[in-house]
Amino acid sequence: MTLSNAAVDASGRKVEFLHIPTLGTAEDSFFAPLKNLKRDGTRVYMGAIHHLHGPKGIRPQLETMKKYLGEFGIGAPCGFGRAPDRPGKLITDDGSKAADPIAIILEDHRKAEGVLQQVLRG
Repeated sequence: MTLSNAAVDASGRKVEFLHIPTLGTAEDSFFAPLKNLKRDGTRVYMGAIHHLHGPKGIRPQLETMKKYLGEFGIGAPCGFGRAPDRPGKLITDDGSKAADPIAIILEDHRKAEGVLQQVLRG
């Protein structure tokens, strides 16, 4: 968070939001530094909608984030998961070729947003 805080301080203007990409981990040690983030009205979006979650899905990660951030939004870590070494596998649970990749990506985002709302409500 040192780098994020320094970037916001050095920007010379109000920063509307920060985007922080994540891995599939839900470990406290990965997210604990978020408690040192100087928000000052800046919205935080965690890049957590991706293929790296285990069988329990995104919920454990969101629950850990909530401990250190309180309120936040979510999105993809970057680029809607383009990875030529795993075509199709990033957007399907079973690794099969997706019939409509855009629909699947949008549905993954809708589902993740629903889980986020449940986690934030407690």
